[in-house]
Amino acid sequence: MNLYRQGKFNYKESLTPTSCRAVLVKLDRRIPVSWSTECDGNNLNVIIQKEFKVRNEGDLDDLRAVLYRELANDFVSLASNSPSDNLERTQYVSIKIVHPRMEIGALSEGRYVVKFATLTDQRLLMEHLEQTVQVQERVKSIE
Repeated sequence: MNLYRQGKFNYKESLTPTSCRAVLVKLDRRIPVSWSTECDGNNLNVIIQKEFKVRNEGDLDDLRAVLYRELANDFVSLASNSPSDNLERTQYVSIKIVHPRMEIGALSEGRYVVKFATLTDQRLLMEHLEQTVQVQERVKSIE
Protein backbone atom coordinates (compact mmCIF):
# COMPACT_ATOMS: atom_id res chain seq x y z
CA MET A 1 0.00 0.00 0.00
CA ASN A 2 1.44 3.35 -1.03
CA LEU A 3 0.68 5.93 1.67
CA TYR A 4 2.13 8.74 -0.45
CA ARG A 5 -0.52 8.25 -3.15
CA GLN A 6 -3.32 8.09 -0.61
CA GLY A 7 -2.36 11.49 0.77
CA LYS A 8 -1.28 10.28 4.19
CA PHE A 9 2.18 11.77 3.80
CA ASN A 10 2.77 14.71 1.54
CA TYR A 11 6.56 14.75 1.39
CA LYS A 12 6.67 16.93 -1.69
CA GLU A 13 4.88 19.78 0.08
CA SER A 14 6.76 19.40 3.36
CA LEU A 15 10.16 19.44 1.64
CA THR A 16 9.47 22.31 -0.77
CA PRO A 17 11.83 25.16 0.11
CA THR A 18 10.13 28.47 0.81
CA SER A 19 11.23 31.69 2.47
CA CYS A 20 8.82 30.94 5.29
CA ARG A 21 10.57 27.65 6.09
CA ALA A 22 13.93 29.43 6.05
CA VAL A 23 12.57 31.95 8.55
CA LEU A 24 11.35 29.15 10.84
CA VAL A 25 14.78 27.49 10.95
CA LYS A 26 16.21 30.44 12.87
CA LEU A 27 13.02 31.71 14.52
CA ASP A 28 12.00 28.43 16.15
CA ARG A 29 15.28 28.32 18.07
CA ARG A 30 14.75 31.77 19.57
CA ILE A 31 11.05 32.18 20.30
CA PRO A 32 9.42 31.78 23.73
CA VAL A 33 7.58 28.59 24.62
CA SER A 34 4.23 30.41 24.44
CA TRP A 35 4.64 30.92 20.68
CA SER A 36 3.65 28.35 18.06
CA THR A 37 4.62 28.78 14.42
CA GLU A 38 3.75 27.17 11.12
CA CYS A 39 4.07 27.83 7.43
CA ASP A 40 1.09 27.76 5.11
CA GLY A 41 2.78 27.80 1.73
CA ASN A 42 4.94 30.93 1.88
CA ASN A 43 2.84 32.52 4.65
CA LEU A 44 4.01 32.54 8.27
CA ASN A 45 1.41 32.00 11.01
CA VAL A 46 2.29 32.70 14.64
CA ILE A 47 -0.02 32.05 17.60
CA ILE A 48 0.98 33.59 20.92
CA GLN A 49 -0.63 32.72 24.25
CA LYS A 50 -0.70 35.65 26.70
CA GLU A 51 -1.84 35.53 30.29
CA PHE A 52 -1.51 38.62 32.43
CA LYS A 53 -3.74 40.80 34.54
CA VAL A 54 -4.59 44.42 33.86
CA ARG A 55 -5.44 46.92 36.58
CA ASN A 56 -9.15 46.98 35.87
CA GLU A 57 -10.29 43.55 34.64
CA GLY A 58 -13.68 44.87 33.48
CA ASP A 59 -12.21 47.65 31.32
CA LEU A 60 -11.59 46.38 27.80
CA ASP A 61 -9.82 49.61 26.81
CA ASP A 62 -6.99 48.89 29.27
CA LEU A 63 -6.68 45.33 28.00
CA ARG A 64 -6.81 46.48 24.39
CA ALA A 65 -4.00 49.01 24.99
CA VAL A 66 -1.80 46.36 26.62
CA LEU A 67 -2.47 43.82 23.85
CA TYR A 68 -1.66 46.32 21.11
CA ARG A 69 1.61 47.19 22.85
CA GLU A 70 2.34 43.46 23.12
CA LEU A 71 1.50 43.06 19.42
CA ALA A 72 4.00 45.76 18.45
CA ASN A 73 6.67 44.16 20.68
CA ASP A 74 5.95 40.74 19.19
CA PHE A 75 6.39 42.07 15.65
CA VAL A 76 9.72 43.60 16.71
CA SER A 77 10.80 40.32 18.30
CA LEU A 78 9.76 38.31 15.25
CA ALA A 79 11.60 40.66 12.88
CA SER A 80 14.73 40.80 15.05
CA ASN A 81 14.98 37.01 15.40
CA SER A 82 14.37 36.17 11.73
CA PRO A 83 16.72 36.35 8.76
CA SER A 84 15.69 39.64 7.14
CA ASP A 85 16.22 38.54 3.53
CA ASN A 86 13.97 35.50 3.98
CA LEU A 87 11.35 37.36 6.02
CA GLU A 88 11.18 40.01 3.32
CA ARG A 89 10.36 37.33 0.73
CA THR A 90 7.70 35.73 2.95
CA GLN A 91 4.38 36.71 1.46
CA TYR A 92 2.22 37.27 4.57
CA VAL A 93 2.89 37.16 8.28
CA SER A 94 -0.03 36.68 10.65
CA ILE A 95 0.14 36.94 14.41
CA LYS A 96 -2.71 35.87 16.63
CA ILE A 97 -2.51 36.89 20.28
CA VAL A 98 -4.75 34.78 22.49
CA HIS A 99 -5.71 36.15 25.90
CA PRO A 100 -8.49 34.72 28.08
CA ARG A 101 -10.59 37.88 27.54
CA MET A 102 -9.70 38.93 23.98
CA GLU A 103 -8.01 37.73 20.79
CA ILE A 104 -6.20 39.98 18.37
CA GLY A 105 -5.36 38.81 14.87
CA ALA A 106 -2.86 40.82 12.84
CA LEU A 107 -1.84 40.43 9.20
CA SER A 108 0.97 42.13 7.31
CA GLU A 109 3.27 41.47 4.38
CA GLY A 110 6.74 40.15 5.10
CA ARG A 111 8.39 43.16 3.42
CA TYR A 112 6.72 45.43 6.00
CA VAL A 113 7.40 43.18 8.98
CA VAL A 114 11.16 43.32 8.28
CA LYS A 115 11.14 47.05 9.01
CA PHE A 116 10.04 46.45 12.62
CA ALA A 117 13.59 45.30 13.43
CA THR A 118 15.04 48.71 12.59
CA LEU A 119 12.47 50.97 14.29
CA THR A 120 13.61 52.23 17.68
CA ASP A 121 11.33 55.23 18.26
CA GLN A 122 8.01 54.27 19.85
CA ARG A 123 6.09 56.83 17.80
CA LEU A 124 7.53 55.54 14.51
CA LEU A 125 6.86 51.97 15.61
CA MET A 126 3.18 52.69 16.27
CA GLU A 127 2.83 54.61 12.97
CA HIS A 128 4.33 51.68 11.07
CA LEU A 129 2.02 49.26 12.88
CA GLU A 130 -1.00 51.40 12.06
CA GLN A 131 -0.09 51.82 8.38
CA THR A 132 1.05 48.31 7.49
CA VAL A 133 -0.83 45.88 9.74
CA GLN A 134 -4.48 44.90 9.47
CA VAL A 135 -5.92 44.06 12.87
CA GLN A 136 -9.07 42.25 13.90
CA GLU A 137 -10.28 41.92 17.49
CA ARG A 138 -12.58 39.39 19.09
CA VAL A 139 -13.82 39.82 22.65
CA LYS A 140 -14.52 36.56 24.46
CA SER A 141 -17.57 36.23 26.64
CA ILE A 142 -17.06 35.76 30.37
CA GLU A 143 -18.77 32.68 31.76
